[in-house]
Amino acid sequence: MFAFTLHILALYTISLLLPSLAAIFPTKPISTTVYNAGAPAQISWTEDGRRPLLNATYGLRIDLYAGNSTYLATLARDLSALSLNTTVYIPTNIPKNYHTYILRFITSEPAMTIYTSDFAINPSPFTAHPKPSSSRSSTSSRSLTGSPSLSAELGATTTITSTVISRVLPTSSPQGSNSRSLRGLLSLEQHRRGRPLSERRNYIDMEKVKFRLVFIVWPTLVGLSMAW
Repeated sequence: MFAFTLHILALYTISLLLPSLAAIFPTKPISTTVYNAGAPAQISWTEDGRRPLLNATYGLRIDLYAGNSTYLATLARDLSALSLNTTVYIPTNIPKNYHTYILRFITSEPAMTIYTSDFAINPSPFTAHPKPSSSRSSTSSRSLTGSPSLSAELGATTTITSTVISRVLPTSSPQGSNSRSLRGLLSLEQHRRGRPLSERRNYIDMEKVKFRLVFIVWPTLVGLSMAW
């Protein structure tokens, strides 16, 4: 009889202690929840009807863990347990070598820790990738500058190009006489080509006559006049 009484008292004591272990019951996240890193996430909970009630629970904090024991970040702090939900921000740099994550609801008064179900987090597409090492760029620069034959070919090409351009382009004088002469010759040539063939032949004959008068007849006349 005494043993039976002790057993009843033990069960009654346990029934009094168990409700105090958890008054907050997380409703989100659950096992099918998938959050996105670098994005807002909604968290919700409810009161399970056991003591301590939510109106007697203070200092609610929510921590994010990878696996069961790897702390990542505190998502919210100093929440009111009566709010029943909150929106938090999932950090961008979430380790990719974990497949499950959990949240811990931690209260300061009374001191409790409630665990959520395991859930998943998709990695952020905006996570910064490591910059490529400078060895590749330095190797490329060495391959370009380190070859004597390539450098010589580049130098020779530059010299030949500069020489050809300098020969083609006319040298301008301060008075612009060469430019005017060149334009005059071009216009004369265009004028000649625009004429009919017969006119061009007559024009050439007249040029020959002028040439002979100036360089043959005129010196002869000058010489004869001096002889007289």
